[in-house]
Amino acid sequence: MAATLPIGIIFLTRRELEYCDSSLSRIAKLGFVQTMVKDLEVLNKEQFDGQIKMFIQQNNIPLVNLVIVLSDSVLFEKDIPMSQNAQDSNQEDDAQTFIDIIPFENTASKIYQFESGLRVIATNRDFYETVSTAFEAQGFPTVAVLPAFVFGKPIETLDLETCQQIITKYDSLRQYSLLFDGTSTQQSHREEQKKNELSKKITPKFLTYIGIFIILIIVFIILYIMNR
Repeated sequence: MAATLPIGIIFLTRRELEYCDSSLSRIAKLGFVQTMVKDLEVLNKEQFDGQIKMFIQQNNIPLVNLVIVLSDSVLFEKDIPMSQNAQDSNQEDDAQTFIDIIPFENTASKIYQFESGLRVIATNRDFYETVSTAFEAQGFPTVAVLPAFVFGKPIETLDLETCQQIITKYDSLRQYSLLFDGTSTQQSHREEQKKNELSKKITPKFLTYIGIFIILIIVFIILYIMNR
């Protein structure tokens, strides 16, 4: 069902979200009050979910596949010039160092390769996932989360022309999404959690136990062969 839905755009900034799709004749806006959203953190998720439900109802928003576009105001960005030395790994090191200092517990990041070098972006994953989850609770799946710059021009706010351009270009830019293979944000988060849980289980202590177990099996086999 989700695959056949039209596209709707959420433009996410620090202070508000703006919504548009091909059926609306205006841009719908929802401002964030500081008691609900502050510094890219949703402080009261229950209240926020209620605001999103009311926002959808008041603006008669039809069921769509959502593309969340992240404004520059919610991104931490760094451009790293292309090195003249093809063997130089400083670019990747610089990118990782930048990502490591982003002040969120759950950071989403992506590195984009251009002819001039790398562009590294990072943001609070919990912020856009909370937005996405609130819409998904009302039946609106999120199919992509894209930084605004991939559309080729500065976007400070939505208008109907920009909205239509984003809808038209979206399909060719899906590879730049912060989601995994175009999955929903909930699926993306579950996959990330599984990876984290697996990495926590495979500890040096766990590997030591595996090594001891293998050695014991080998010793048992040798003793069995010698006593035949």
